[in-house]
This record gives sequence, structure tokens and C-alpha cells, in this order.
Amino acid sequence: MICDVGQAALDHHRLESGKPGIQTTKQIDTQSDLALAYFRFTA
Repeated sequence: MICDVGQAALDHHRLESGKPGIQTTKQIDTQSDLALAYFRFTA
């Protein structure tokens, strides 16, 4: 389940990264980093 959460965050990041808006992209980057950190911590 946790792996699925991490993959979903990465997929979401890829979709959002193509959209304009530095603030939005920055926010998604932060959320993705947190998801990856959580995945590594619980793996």
C-alpha cells in the first residue's frame, strides 16, 4: 500500500510538472519529496 502511495505521488508530480505556475510546481515538488521520504522511512 505504501509503495502505491509513493507511485501515485510520482505520477501526480509528472502530470503537474507540465502545467504553468511556479508556485504550484514548487508545492507539488515538496509533496513528492515528502512522499518519497515517507516511503524510504517505512520501507
